[in-house]
Amino acid sequence: MLRFIARITLGQIVNAVIAIGAVAGTSFLMSHTIVIPNISIAQSAGDDDPDEGQPIEDDNSPPGETEPQGTRSDDPKRFKIQLSITDPTDLKVRQGDTVQKNQVLADRAKAREMLTYRKQQLAVQINRMQARQVNRPQLSTIRQLPAPDYLAEQADVQKAQLDLNHAQEALSLHQRKMGVLQTMAQEVPPAVMEHEQRQLEMAKEEVNRRIAAVSMANAKLVRAQQQRQYTEYQHQLELAKLQAQSQQSQIDADRAVQEQTFQLAQLQTQADQIESQLQTLSTVRSPYAGKVARIRWLEQSDTNLRVELTLDLQGTAQ
Repeated sequence: MLRFIARITLGQIVNAVIAIGAVAGTSFLMSHTIVIPNISIAQSAGDDDPDEGQPIEDDNSPPGETEPQGTRSDDPKRFKIQLSITDPTDLKVRQGDTVQKNQVLADRAKAREMLTYRKQQLAVQINRMQARQVNRPQLSTIRQLPAPDYLAEQADVQKAQLDLNHAQEALSLHQRKMGVLQTMAQEVPPAVMEHEQRQLEMAKEEVNRRIAAVSMANAKLVRAQQQRQYTEYQHQLELAKLQAQSQQSQIDADRAVQEQTFQLAQLQTQADQIESQLQTLSTVRSPYAGKVARIRWLEQSDTNLRVELTLDLQGTAQ
């Protein structure tokens, strides 16, 4: 046993110590990771990466956005950063570029500009909508009908009735006079009898005319009353029509107010959504100084474009 130990050279002992130190250092580096929000950073496997040295892939994808996520080691030599952009022009570095710490890697300026412009448009629409006023219709009114007036017709009826009474009294007088003359027919000359008979007939005709006049006056009174009833009926119809129009106008005004309120709420919702989207368009900066070793376009999901940057930190200050 002592002979075997004696045969071990000093070089063999040094090599064994270096190997043990390398294994311990590698285990320590691989066991410590820290999560960095919005940037995906992972220690690469050095030259074992199969994609190393491949050309940059270009993909003009439609706009979209997600936030990068990832991990890093305590003392890495290479970092992988995954970003979500809306347009290839949002990526501000190229393969082979040297970047400084806090230098901008990606900035979705185009999407921010579009959203800002849309936000301004919505602000103008909201101001116009708020300034617009719905006109409430004025209540339409019509003049009230005057009180019914039948004085003229009633006066005509009274006059006709009075004239009839006078005619009837005259007829009664002639009838009594004729009766007396008939009892004295032997003593009264025929000419007198004929005269009185004509007077009696004329009195009867006068009574008939007065009766017709009374009937006509009453008819005029009835016609005036019927005309008044018709006028009141037309007035009621006009009032009902105006009330219906007023109610419809109020309904239309209420509907216009509701529609304006609904449209304003929609515009405000869109403005809030755009404001929320603007808040997500953050600028991504490099956490370390280094060199962009590789840019890899990963995938396109709907309007999102994911890209992976490999940052080589060998020989750079951290």
